[in-house]
Amino acid sequence: MRSARIEGTTEMGDTVSMEQTGTIGWSDGPTGSLTLTYTGGTMAEALKQGGGDGSVRARYLQDEYYADMGEAFAATIGGKRWVRYAYQDLAELGGPAGDVLEERLSAAGVTTHTVDIWVGEDGLPLKKAERGETAAGAFSSTVFYSDYGTEVSVRKPPAGDTVDFKEILRQRAAGPS
Repeated sequence: MRSARIEGTTEMGDTVSMEQTGTIGWSDGPTGSLTLTYTGGTMAEALKQGGGDGSVRARYLQDEYYADMGEAFAATIGGKRWVRYAYQDLAELGGPAGDVLEERLSAAGVTTHTVDIWVGEDGLPLKKAERGETAAGAFSSTVFYSDYGTEVSVRKPPAGDTVDFKEILRQRAAGPS
C-alpha cells in the first residue's frame, strides 16, 4: 500500500486557512495530485486579488512539483499558468541541506510543535494532526488518509504552459522592462 487519498485542513494564524484533497503515492519518492483551496487568510486574499478563485492545483513528482496558478496569473507571466518548483532549488533557498528539523522550526519562529498519528488495525495511518505555536500565531493541520492502494497518475504539465520559479524570481528582481 504505497498510495492513499487524502483530505485535510491547515490553518496558520492570519496567514493561511486551506483545505487540501487528492491522492499521494510514495513508492518511488513523493508523487501526487492535490487541490489546495485557500479559504481564508492573507494567502487567500492575495490569490483572489490576483484574479484567481482561491484554488491551486498541484502536481508532485519525484524531484519537483508544479502549481497551476490559473489564467489571471498566466496573464502576468507570459501566458504560462503552471509554475515549476524544483525541490533542489527550494532547498538552496531555504538554507543548507544539512539543517535539522528543530533548527528549521526554530528559525520559522515555532515555539511548540506536537504531532499525533492515528493508526488503523492494518498498521496504516488514518489521521495525522499537527499543532503548535509560532511567532505569527497558532498553526494546526489535520490530514485524513483513506483508499489505500488508489491509483496515483501524475504527469508534468505541458512545457509550453510552464515557467520555472527561479525564472519568475529573476524577472521580478530585474523589474519591469
